Amino acid sequence: MEFSGQHENADAAIEQARLRDEQLFQDALRIYEQQKSEWKKITSLARGILDGEHKAYIEALVELNPFEEIGHLGSSLHFTIHRPKVVECRLKVNGRQAIPAEVKSLTSSGKVSMKAMPKARFHEIYQDYVCACVLRVAREVFALLPVSVILITASADELNPRTGHIAEQPVLSVTLPRAELSRLNFDQVDPSDAMENFVHRGDFKASRKSGAF
Repeated sequence: MEFSGQHENADAAIEQARLRDEQLFQDALRIYEQQKSEWKKITSLARGILDGEHKAYIEALVELNPFEEIGHLGSSLHFTIHRPKVVECRLKVNGRQAIPAEVKSLTSSGKVSMKAMPKARFHEIYQDYVCACVLRVAREVFALLPVSVILITASADELNPRTGHIAEQPVLSVTLPRAELSRLNFDQVDPSDAMENFVHRGDFKASRKSGAF
């Protein structure tokens, strides 16, 4: 009887081990199938991109979404694929609320002093912000797609002095060739000054009435 009980315990342990092995195998097989399916999808997408397929370009921008972590750039991005080497982007940047309207400083007594930011300084910062958004979008697109040129038009909700209403208006349009953009030193470049390297439209002189450009 003692041998019989030991034999039964051994059989049960073996069966449990077999079941665990089977479960591990099924889990590994499921992961393998998922990874294989993802690999096939990415490979097919890469072939489409290299072949210059418009559908593949759009799929890459949507599925890989290089802009997911940089939502602070603006509220919307719209792309148009004109040719395999030419892409257009319409970027709506955050409005003037993206820049603080006040400047904080410490007084000699150690207290925090707050005053309105000078209009000239505010405009300078906002201008750099818009230009930096444009440069960031261009770099992300060039890193993802084999395009040679991207045309970006940035718009923002601004006061229209002719109507007195806030409306979305284009503030900067720029054509950025990959070769010229790659020559910039982004650790040192000034975003606004960088626009002089490219064909662009945008009045960088602030309006005396609205302060917008």
